[in-house]
Amino acid sequence: MRNSYPGYENYAAISPEERLHIINTIFNEGIRNVIFLTGDRHHSEVSKMERNGITIYDITTSPLTSGSHDAEKEPNSYRVQGSQIGVRNFSVMEITGERLSRKLALKFYDSDGKELYIYDIEAQYRPRR
Repeated sequence: MRNSYPGYENYAAISPEERLHIINTIFNEGIRNVIFLTGDRHHSEVSKMERNGITIYDITTSPLTSGSHDAEKEPNSYRVQGSQIGVRNFSVMEITGERLSRKLALKFYDSDGKELYIYDIEAQYRPRR
């Protein structure tokens, strides 16, 4: 879902109609807390798409053992500024918090274990009616 650029191995290139259907269904049905995990892009980044109070995240994390590239110039209108990582890396995700206050802490590290980037996602809850 992550990228608005229809190139390489992503849904915008491989199946744009299916991608749009999935995205529209999530937004139209008011489905909250959707996070897609993707890889095999030879870089890492966080993408965030928002509409009508609903947010979809896509976390791309790769590569740890293959070559990497800096995709900063690759157009992605959903990229969270500063999240693109163009060196070998891996990420760790930790979910914490009580039932109605969950948080996902996402941390990216280089291949030597040096922390490169941190991003927190707070769960979205519907107000009770």
